[in-house]
Amino acid sequence: MRRYCPIIFWLIIILGIVLRVTDIGIPDIATDEAQFALGASAAQPPVGMSLFALIQAIFGSSIIAVRSVSIVLGIASIGMMFLVARTFLTKESSLFVAAIASIFPSHIIFSRLAYLSVPLCFAWLLVLFVFLKAQKDSRWLIPLFLACVFATFVKTQGLLFPLFLLVGIIFSLIKRREFSIINYQFLIAIILLLSLIPIGLFIATSPGILATLLLYGGNMYGLSNIIERISTLISVWWSILPVLTVFAASSITRMRDIPWPVWVLVFIGTIMGLLLGPAHQYYTTYLVYWSIPITVLLLRWPLPLKGIALVAVILSTLSIVGPRNIMPNARLYHIFQEEGYWNTNAEKINSILKDEDEVIVLGAAGHHIRWYIEPRVLVGDTMDLSDRDGNYLLLIAEEASKIKGARVLYTDEMVSVLKVKN
Repeated sequence: MRRYCPIIFWLIIILGIVLRVTDIGIPDIATDEAQFALGASAAQPPVGMSLFALIQAIFGSSIIAVRSVSIVLGIASIGMMFLVARTFLTKESSLFVAAIASIFPSHIIFSRLAYLSVPLCFAWLLVLFVFLKAQKDSRWLIPLFLACVFATFVKTQGLLFPLFLLVGIIFSLIKRREFSIINYQFLIAIILLLSLIPIGLFIATSPGILATLLLYGGNMYGLSNIIERISTLISVWWSILPVLTVFAASSITRMRDIPWPVWVLVFIGTIMGLLLGPAHQYYTTYLVYWSIPITVLLLRWPLPLKGIALVAVILSTLSIVGPRNIMPNARLYHIFQEEGYWNTNAEKINSILKDEDEVIVLGAAGHHIRWYIEPRVLVGDTMDLSDRDGNYLLLIAEEASKIKGARVLYTDEMVSVLKVKN
């Protein structure tokens, strides 16, 4: 039976790849997705958003094109999980890691969406792989520097992993009292420190990043309502990862079997949700790093129990992220349950506004409005614009009372398009 294990693992990996390219056109582009796709975030470094810009320059501004960045890097992350595991596990065991990672529900969900979480997830795995290689071979020092710089410029939080690796090495050197310029670990620490300088300078010279930190304060970075955040986070993660949560908790018993840099990445991936807020569910992407300790746990189990565990994970995953047309009655992740409003109606609304240069949007207008609406979008929000001529897109019914003498061009249960000419 053992000789068939690699074949089974490959079949599971193929299933994971298929699930990452399923139903990607169903959910509307969320406002954060649109912000990254439009390159409109002042709080992020340029590399991650440039990936979305590049793919749109080649294939056009479609949902499929934009989300393909996450799809490709999500699939590539499976390969990186294999390479990371291969630095300290056998080939078959590493394939087992890749199989678990390929069916990790939260990673599948956000591999279908255009957030920066999957690109950063891949970049951190690249850093981890190169770091583990550099521990044994000095030829990997320059790739380590380049991988760290790349990760730090994908997303602002990208600096956390190289920084924690640096802290880990310094702690190890202090513990062993081995500070010396000829010490190889000291050289690695210098490389990590140098890799953090470019992003440090970028943050220092980018007012948008510092302004975002000051503007959102405790709401974004977990300085307030921490108990409520933790309870919400646990409920969110449990609903997304019912079976894997149990395995993850149990896998801590195999801590000594896994290199410390891997645990650093698992720790960061877990704590990100606590620091950055459970409302941003795309941070659960990083829980895929638990695939390594989960696999190390399962490797100790008898073959029949491994099979039962894999079946349980696969069924749990399919119930959350299975194809909608095949599993319509499953408790699929909510955004994949039905076609998004804007995907269905944007073309109709744009046809009404086809001869117009701009439209004033009243209501809670996110970046997704700019993504879907072709005329230039002016955001009125709650400002009194009742005396201004032009086209109005009302996102909430209550806003209609502000527009006097308007002609209704289009209306449905979600939006209204009005034309005002005094």
